[in-house]
Amino acid sequence: WNYGIFLVEHGSYKTALTQFMDAYNLDRCEAEYSKKIALCYAQLMDHSNAKKFFVKCIELKPEQSAYYVLYARFLSEQLRDFSAAEKQYKLAIQYAERDDAHV
Repeated sequence: WNYGIFLVEHGSYKTALTQFMDAYNLDRCEAEYSKKIALCYAQLMDHSNAKKFFVKCIELKPEQSAYYVLYARFLSEQLRDFSAAEKQYKLAIQYAERDDAHV
């Protein structure tokens, strides 16, 4: 996991992906693993797998507004799917407002 983060910081996304997949295979319920995998796939321009793992981290932690923001950025910046991105941004705002209401 930590080595994967180091690799990402140095632009070695393919090798980092292997590290994150190893961590994911040990604990498929950890949303952060899915997030890191999604980000690596996005950098490698593997849009199908990136999308799959962005959705996975949202499924694991649907109350985490940051995951919706990351997915929305991917949808808008890489896929140019502004309509889908807008939906994700709205969900991010919705969950962020809920968090603020509980403070």
